[in-house]
Amino acid sequence: MTEQLARIDDSTPFWLMDRLDDEQIMQQLEGKMPDVLTYHFQDSGKEIWGLSKAGVDEAKSELAKKGEVLRVLDVQFIDSEKDGKFIVKVGRYAISNTGQEVLLDTTAGFKKQEKNMANGKENKFWFEQGGVKAQRNAFHSLIPKAIIQGVIEYAKKSGKVKEVKHEPKEAPKPHQPTLQERKNQIFKDLQALTYDVPAMQNFALEVCGKSESKSWDNNDIELLVKAIKKLQPPEREAGGDDN
Repeated sequence: MTEQLARIDDSTPFWLMDRLDDEQIMQQLEGKMPDVLTYHFQDSGKEIWGLSKAGVDEAKSELAKKGEVLRVLDVQFIDSEKDGKFIVKVGRYAISNTGQEVLLDTTAGFKKQEKNMANGKENKFWFEQGGVKAQRNAFHSLIPKAIIQGVIEYAKKSGKVKEVKHEPKEAPKPHQPTLQERKNQIFKDLQALTYDVPAMQNFALEVCGKSESKSWDNNDIELLVKAIKKLQPPEREAGGDDN
């Protein structure tokens, strides 16, 4: 499934990291323990490292060892036809040896989660994924950088890094007109030169030896296109009132 992500969409590695976290959340819902704490990719020669959802959980645990905990204070949800928007407010608390709590900081995490997957199929876990990732974003912003870096270094040493490779889709090939479309274009070009049907038939007969368009093939079309480029509007007969 992971290898298919880059083929489905040509988005940035950050988009792919978000999709990989979708997979992690599904694993956790199924009772599995994710083994990736950090994502890594290169961008314009720069090394980019980012925590996975499991990596944020690890950093949250490390913060707790230092006497600070993160707690969800409020959750808001906005539903729409194609996606759901999640807003999670989180607080960072210092816990004293006697159990007293002091609120140090608060922030909010946001996430818009599509209800369908990139391939268009329904995502049955969109609600859980959106809520968890909004919480992940809020937690991440309150965790000191030193702890985040510590988790990244631990992931490097323990082999819990996922390399994210960006494989953009090939550029779409230009539309190749069908034989009938090419015939229709011949008619339009001749009409623009004021040719009526008999004149068109005579022209085709002279150029490719076939007056009926149903008999034309691609080679005939090529001959007609080249001949049209050299055409001038046919001379019209002078009116009877000319002197």
